[in-house]
Amino acid sequence: MSNALAHYLGRMKIKHKLTSAFHPRTNAKAERTNGIVKQMIRKYVNGDINRWDDYVQQAIFACQVRKHRTTGFSPYYLVYGQQPKLPGDELPPFILTPTKEAEPTRETLVQGRVPAVRALREARLLAEQRLKNNAKHDKERWDSIMKPQVFNVGDYVLLRHENKFSLEYNWKGPYRILARNLDTHVYQIQDMQSNTYASWVHTDRL
Repeated sequence: MSNALAHYLGRMKIKHKLTSAFHPRTNAKAERTNGIVKQMIRKYVNGDINRWDDYVQQAIFACQVRKHRTTGFSPYYLVYGQQPKLPGDELPPFILTPTKEAEPTRETLVQGRVPAVRALREARLLAEQRLKNNAKHDKERWDSIMKPQVFNVGDYVLLRHENKFSLEYNWKGPYRILARNLDTHVYQIQDMQSNTYASWVHTDRL
């Protein structure tokens, strides 16, 4: 991580968490969003793949305004409390209502926004609860299916070859377990020449 990024994370009070290599499920939400953006850009470029960067902003904006299946709201609405005006949208008719005052007072403007602010607060609470319920349901479902394998320090294992060529073996090794973190299911491994692997490895790859 560069010094500039570390400084920015510190200023913004962001907790930077690292993921294990070749294990996208560790950062599933970000990987899912990246996959959606890639699908959109693929349609935008229409075969002209060298122009993919011309359509990044359009793809991201499309992600922001689409209604999320889990929350029931778009990210744009949950941030700003309203939907954006898009090309082709019908504009509400402008009706000049006669009032005693030439300009609306600050109190009138504030009172006019109160219902929208309350609705946004309720929407955010509802979206948060829906996300928690969905995460709990997914965890229970996957926990009933997936049973993580556990290795002990000193065990010998094979490592799945992620970037292999067509005629290469599917597995590399053997490697010896040097250390483990059972909370995150990652292991530190070493080959037979006592070379420690560059990064910790998730149990799914062993």
